[in-house]
Amino acid sequence: MVTLDTQIACGPGGIELAANCLRRGELVAVPTETVYGLAADAENQDAVAKIFKAKNRPAKNPLITHVLSSAQAAGLTGNWPKHAGILAAAFWPGPLTLILPSAGKLAPTVSAGLPTVGIRVPAHPVMRGILEKCGRPLAAPSANKSGHISPTTAGHVLEDLRGRIEWIVDGGPCAVGIESTVVGFNGEQPVIYRPGIITAEDIDAVLRRAGISVPILHHSAPGDDQPLPSPGLLSRHYAPHRPTHLFMRAELTHLQTVLESLVSGAGRPGVISFGPLPMTFKHVTSIALPENLYHAAGELYTAMRSLDRDDMSAILIELPGTDQLAGAGGDASDIHDVIPRLSGLARVLADRLVRASIPRPEAHR
Repeated sequence: MVTLDTQIACGPGGIELAANCLRRGELVAVPTETVYGLAADAENQDAVAKIFKAKNRPAKNPLITHVLSSAQAAGLTGNWPKHAGILAAAFWPGPLTLILPSAGKLAPTVSAGLPTVGIRVPAHPVMRGILEKCGRPLAAPSANKSGHISPTTAGHVLEDLRGRIEWIVDGGPCAVGIESTVVGFNGEQPVIYRPGIITAEDIDAVLRRAGISVPILHHSAPGDDQPLPSPGLLSRHYAPHRPTHLFMRAELTHLQTVLESLVSGAGRPGVISFGPLPMTFKHVTSIALPENLYHAAGELYTAMRSLDRDDMSAILIELPGTDQLAGAGGDASDIHDVIPRLSGLARVLADRLVRASIPRPEAHR
């Protein structure tokens, strides 16, 4: 790969520059309210191929296409289910992606060869300005190396993609801080492919207010040899380079022993909690996120990146919401039993953290 001189632009000039680059078939990292995206003209097959190369993204992992309005989204689909219209009216512009039948107007690699397309109407004013100036639908997965922690600042993008792209448009820190909720449809049955800040409870409430009472299904990822119907289904994803482990607040005494075993000449462990912990640990770098999980979501990836350094031996992250579960069990083997009992944003953040904590394959270490 040719090494590029990566630069950061901002303001109206950055929007104009990004639009011109995208029309020429180039890549630009752009801000959204969720995470920074690596954008390309979704109708340009060569441009879209550059996304997969720059990110080292598996070809089976489809992209999300960003447009300005529901009307533009409908023009890219072959079918618009009734429930899709209700959800779009409730949550667009915003952090919701809908998986819908494709009208075949976009580059085939956007959908990874599938007959569906993921579409979102973003709310971030800079991204909307770029879409308006560019006049193209923009494919834009997270602007990071595939599988790594998603970027929520321009600086995070630079850490991952320096030399791989020419331009980053700085729109400030992302307000939401985690990727969009992805919802598809089995007929008229809504299916959550990837949970996000718009929770299953939010979706259920909107549909019930519209007089529609349907269960919300959660999709399980297919095997490694099968195409992915949605972004965000890789088993290991959103992951630091450092070994990452999860713990529950009920196990702080055991945690102390684990932390002591991770202190070595090669580095010290880091701990991320949701709210302050009731005890302190020696030789440990600790970060307490806000107890409010909405605010914590906006800071989580920044905290993970700040501990993902060569001088850290491991990262331990609290599984949020477990302190509110009566009888939430003890050792780490109980975590996967506890997760189905979580709800709302605790369940959403657990999804990200479980994927982040899966060990890297030996071949890629």
